[in-house]
Amino acid sequence: MAGVRFSLCLVLVSACCFSLLGVGSSREHGEKHVLLGGDLVLGGLFPLHAAWPNGTCGHVSVPGIQALEAMLFAVDKVNRESSLLPNISLGVHVLDTCMDPSRSVQAAMTFVHTAGGTEDAMCADGSVPLHRRHAHKRPVCVIGPASRQEALPVVAELLGFFKVPQISFSAATSDLVPEFEYLFQSAPSETTQAAILSAIVQTLGWNYVSLVVTDGRYYQQNAQAFQEEAKKSGRGICIASQLRIPHDADSADIDRVVQQLLRYPRAVGVVVFTTARQASSLLAAAKRLGAAGRFVWLGGETWHSKDVLRSSRGESVITLAHDHDQDSAMLKEFAEYFSKLRPHNNRRNPWFGEYWEHHIQCVSESLSQGGAGDPCVCTGEEDVTVSQHEWVRGVLAAVRAVARAAHDMQQAVCPRSGRRPCDVKLRQDTDILTKFIANVTSGEEEEVMLREGGIPRSVCSDPCPAGHRKVSQTGDACCWLCVRCAPGEYLKDDVTCEHCPEGQRANQDLSACEPTNESEDVDDVDS
Repeated sequence: MAGVRFSLCLVLVSACCFSLLGVGSSREHGEKHVLLGGDLVLGGLFPLHAAWPNGTCGHVSVPGIQALEAMLFAVDKVNRESSLLPNISLGVHVLDTCMDPSRSVQAAMTFVHTAGGTEDAMCADGSVPLHRRHAHKRPVCVIGPASRQEALPVVAELLGFFKVPQISFSAATSDLVPEFEYLFQSAPSETTQAAILSAIVQTLGWNYVSLVVTDGRYYQQNAQAFQEEAKKSGRGICIASQLRIPHDADSADIDRVVQQLLRYPRAVGVVVFTTARQASSLLAAAKRLGAAGRFVWLGGETWHSKDVLRSSRGESVITLAHDHDQDSAMLKEFAEYFSKLRPHNNRRNPWFGEYWEHHIQCVSESLSQGGAGDPCVCTGEEDVTVSQHEWVRGVLAAVRAVARAAHDMQQAVCPRSGRRPCDVKLRQDTDILTKFIANVTSGEEEEVMLREGGIPRSVCSDPCPAGHRKVSQTGDACCWLCVRCAPGEYLKDDVTCEHCPEGQRANQDLSACEPTNESEDVDDVDS
């Protein structure tokens, strides 16, 4: 943490230099941003472009655009609800990180220096002072960024220094949450998912499963956490095979994974930590290779995309659902909203024209935002179908969490006051708001959802019959042969047969020794 604090000092010094040089105003007036007014403003740090080696912004990012639109959609929805935050509106201030650490930190500095603490000043006659007419309100909470690549630890330390709460919408950053007082997460962490999935495996009476993992830090952390949970005392879960999928895997790579899974027919359960796209490809490959219905798939929160749900029809699938009913309704509503967006009806997103050109692969003088593509004409009315990225759910949940926290704080702090005193109170007391955000985010629970089919057993070996001991195979504690105890022996424990003491013999099911029947001994002597 000392290193992070040292970095923060350098950031603060650099920020002062940037301010003196006028760099802050170039971001505000020269670079694109989304700024929608409201009583309470939410900041957004999204990678709306990919990073290029020279530090400039690359091509537009489809996941980043979806995350931005999810935030706008969620804020609109909250503002329409009269029962949530009554008489107080939400606004947004979104900046592009370009997946670049320096841009992320500069954007965070823009947020914390906004309005400089005089945003609530009023003239004696009740009018707005001149300095406030063009000032931006400091965000009461910042949503994002999505990754370490965007300098999340430094951003978290910076925002925390100014007591601005922050919510990460990506589960890939869950290991950082405990380190920062003001950092929260709207997506389930890998530790939570792993613990729940391993508990499901144990509850089903399984002890033998395969593990499929996408290359990448987040997915590898999930797999490691699951393996650690599986090894815990009492679980008795063995991993039949652990298969890795390259991040850029093609259909041949996915087919090889399914073929490897088929080599372990007793491992019916398959725990999957992959991207939504690869989850869909995995299910499609199973059908293509004649393995439909052969497995029970256990997936985490990334399995709740529209494509995965469609691909899983006819398969036995167990997934984790975070407030599933509400999430499903929100995701469906967002999908409908996003499908209707066009460059001409979405002027509030200054990057949408660029996204349109990038996705359609065309150029247009009327839409041109610098996108590249074939020299065809964009009409702005093309039919665009895009798979919903997993960030959408995290952003929707983050906005909802802030709104609920602000609502709870409003009811607790100023239930009878008018809008003006309360929205000022909410903006100024971010420490109190942070506590309410903590209550909201910690209260979310995971539910288990089962779709299609029954649940077959996923065990390497069946329990041995009475009087048989286990002989382990290749050192695997979950796989064994059953060997009957020899005549005169009883089963001492699962793996050991022993001779009965003199004067005793094994009982009928070979589970213990019992005294030899004396009358039978006399008869034997007389004969």
